[in-house]
Amino acid sequence: MAYDARNRADALRVIRELNERAQSDTGQYVDLWQIKRNLGLTSERLAGAVDVLEAGGLVESVRRQSGSSTSIHARIRDAGVRAAEESGSRKSFKVTSAREVVKITEAGLRELLEAEKTPYASTKHFVPYSSVVFNVAGSVHSSAFQFASPGAQQHVELRFENVASGDVRRIQEFLNEYSGVAHHALSLARELESDDFAELQAEVQTLQAQASSPRPKADTVRISRSAIEKIVARAPGGVSYAPLLERLRQIRV
Repeated sequence: MAYDARNRADALRVIRELNERAQSDTGQYVDLWQIKRNLGLTSERLAGAVDVLEAGGLVESVRRQSGSSTSIHARIRDAGVRAAEESGSRKSFKVTSAREVVKITEAGLRELLEAEKTPYASTKHFVPYSSVVFNVAGSVHSSAFQFASPGAQQHVELRFENVASGDVRRIQEFLNEYSGVAHHALSLARELESDDFAELQAEVQTLQAQASSPRPKADTVRISRSAIEKIVARAPGGVSYAPLLERLRQIRV
C-alpha cells in the first residue's frame, strides 16, 4: 500500500517520540494515548502513522482484545471512528484504532538512525528528516506542519522549555507520595469512576516518563499536573488527599 507524504511525516514524528520515551529500548512498550496527546495528532492521523510503521516492521503493537479495551483507549477508538466516518474511511480505521501500546523494533531504530544521518534524503518509509527542523530550547514557538510537493521543505521551529532539576525532584516526590505508604493510588482506585481513574493513571505515567527523560518538557508536565489536580478533586475522599495535592502544587514549572 502506498502512503502519502503526511502519513510518512507523521510516522517519523511518532517513531521519534516513541524512541525518546522508550530510550531506544526495543523491549519497552509506550502508550499510544501519550504519544497522541504529546504530538497533537488526531486519532485518524495517529492510526495512519502507525499503519506506516507497522507495515514496515518498524514498530510492534499490542491490539485491544474484543470487549476488553480500557476506558482511555475506548475513548480514542470512539473519537477515531467518528473522524473516520466523516472522511468515509470507517472500515479501515476500526482496524488501526484498536492498538493500545507500541514498541520500536531494531528495524525501526536502524531506519530512524538512517533518517537522522541523511536528513535531506527520504528513507523507505519516511519523508526527509529535514522537512521539519527541530530546535529544542525555550518555549513553544510554532507547531504548524505543512506538506507540499516532493522535495519541498517546511521549516518549523519547536522550542521547549526545560524542566529545572528541582522540579524533576518534586515530580519524583509527588510520585512517591502517590504510590507510597499513604496508599493514595489504592484509595483513588476505589473512590473514582473507572474512566477517571484510568485517565489519572495515564497522567501519572506521563509524569513518570518526564521525570526519567533526559529532556523533560515543561508544557507536558503542566498539562498532566493540571489534569491530575482536577481528577483528584473529584474524589469523595476530599481532604485526605491534601498532602498529595500539596506535593503536586510544589511542581512549579
